[in-house]
Amino acid sequence: MTKSYQVAGMTCERCTGLVRNALQEHPKVKRVQVSYEDATVFMETIDQVRLEDLNLLLADFGNFTLVEPINP
Repeated sequence: MTKSYQVAGMTCERCTGLVRNALQEHPKVKRVQVSYEDATVFMETIDQVRLEDLNLLLADFGNFTLVEPINP
């Protein structure tokens, strides 16, 4: 399953690594690609993942927030 999200709170290129590392901690996330320029996150998961759960992981790494999928 592939999902795309807008990500808020990234202020520099280093933030992409923090966001990627945070999201990869979720057991259902297989692959994460983060773009600072587009402020987007593309994820491949093995099952449905709740947006709230992803944002809880991000909160431990910084002031980042995923918003509704770009293409649900």
